Amino acid sequence: MRVITLSMIALGDMPLWSQGSEHAWFALRHVFENPYDDTILALVAIAILRGFATSGLEPKRVRDLVRNAGSRKEIAAILLEGVRCGTEALLRREGPRYIHALPIFTEILQRLRELPSTKEFIELHPETLFADVANLILAADQIYDTKSGASSELDKLMDEALQLLRTFKPPVTRLDSMSIIFDGTLVSFVRCKQGSASVSNAGMQTLDWLNQCLSEYDFVTEGIISRLMWGLESPEFRGEVLQLIYTYVSKWFAHIGERRYKSWTSKGLIAQLLEALASGATTGSMDLMVPLALRHIIKRATSMSWELQDAEEIISVGINAVNSVNSYIGTVGQAYSLPTFEVVLSIWEIISDESRATLMSEEMGGATKRILLDIEELLGDNQGGTTLTAALRSKIGIMACPEPFNLSPIVLQKFLSDLKAKKPDIWAAADLETVVNRVQDLLFNGTTPKAQL
Repeated sequence: MRVITLSMIALGDMPLWSQGSEHAWFALRHVFENPYDDTILALVAIAILRGFATSGLEPKRVRDLVRNAGSRKEIAAILLEGVRCGTEALLRREGPRYIHALPIFTEILQRLRELPSTKEFIELHPETLFADVANLILAADQIYDTKSGASSELDKLMDEALQLLRTFKPPVTRLDSMSIIFDGTLVSFVRCKQGSASVSNAGMQTLDWLNQCLSEYDFVTEGIISRLMWGLESPEFRGEVLQLIYTYVSKWFAHIGERRYKSWTSKGLIAQLLEALASGATTGSMDLMVPLALRHIIKRATSMSWELQDAEEIISVGINAVNSVNSYIGTVGQAYSLPTFEVVLSIWEIISDESRATLMSEEMGGATKRILLDIEELLGDNQGGTTLTAALRSKIGIMACPEPFNLSPIVLQKFLSDLKAKKPDIWAAADLETVVNRVQDLLFNGTTPKAQL
């Protein structure tokens, strides 16, 4: 009976959508309350196609689809038609009222993941499935939220979509729809992570894929920037997003123009990183990606003489972060503090004398002493035969210290001279003279400052 009824709906012999979307989605959802087979699922997809096709449906095409609904060879293509029209269906209607729609698409996605013919379809049309699934994810994310009453069903849809994408592994190639596929994958990953205390194996594979995409191609759009910023605001997802942002800025920020730079900063990139920097220092969960990402961002701004409105705040937060990790004895704290102080010095070079005088404080004196003591500890036993980077990597490994430091003795010397001349009381209170005298040989070859530490 269900096959006959659904066939009549698909062929247009029985009206469905004219009765109102809420009623129609409820009726289609009711189909799945009893056991069903692929034919019924395919006919449901055709019924959705009938109601939401974006272009005119030829009667012959509909008849052919209904005729092939039981074909193992054709079912993947038919189900994908339902996914494609699902995007239009969710965006055209008032989504939160029609929560019956989500379970239907979850069923379709699950069967697409299981069908052998899906793989054959992807081999012939490599972009189609990935782009259509990504668009469905983005549509559902746009329409539904946790306040709409659809959060449980939305979580299931996102989980199934993520599993499907991981099963068939979109290629990391320059596909025309790469930004859409990336954005949809990122959204499903964020949604699934928000609903789980840990990242599954599929989730870790997804994170690897997202990182690989960002390291291969610069296809980032305004929407993706906004999505990453949204992820940074979620404590349970911050670590993963920091990895993605670091991958992007370390590979592409040296080449981006001012418009793209402003797109990132106007959406709060620096502010979010500063919050993460401060939080990591005070809680002990220090992620080295934070100061390293800041270093790339600021290096690009200073190299192009772009205005850096957050300059003074960056110095203030950086100094506080260095002082806050004092209680965390060990090399990890040093690996966090040193690039943070690098960031402080890079900003110090470009701000005005007036701003420098305002920022000089006892906290700055304390942080400076801490850094000099770290340099002494890391390099003092090596008689100048190593670098900060090598010393840290020998203790915590290259993966924990992925980039070489670039702490310039010349810049450091200028900073120390500035601090001593303008704030001798702070200089004396921190007993910097004693420490500087001890590390002279580490900073200089004779009277010439080393190129870098």
